[in-house]
Amino acid sequence: MEVIYLLIGLAIGGFVAWLIFYFVKKSKTVNKIEFDTLNEKLNSLNIDINVEKEKVKSLNENISIKEKSNEKIRIYELAWNIY
Repeated sequence: MEVIYLLIGLAIGGFVAWLIFYFVKKSKTVNKIEFDTLNEKLNSLNIDINVEKEKVKSLNENISIKEKSNEKIRIYELAWNIY
């Protein structure tokens, strides 16, 4: 009789251990469809940020060129004011 209780206890304990393992493993994994969706969104955002960085770089270059141009204009204006 004691052996039956021992076997029943082992079976229940094994089942509980399997449930715990199953739910822990399931909580650490991501659905493939959700993973693919998030991965596509990440790639899209990376492309967008690279495009925006290029725009900022271009705008900074334009600002630098205009500042140099304005500086030259000021120098010419000062030179004409001297004469």
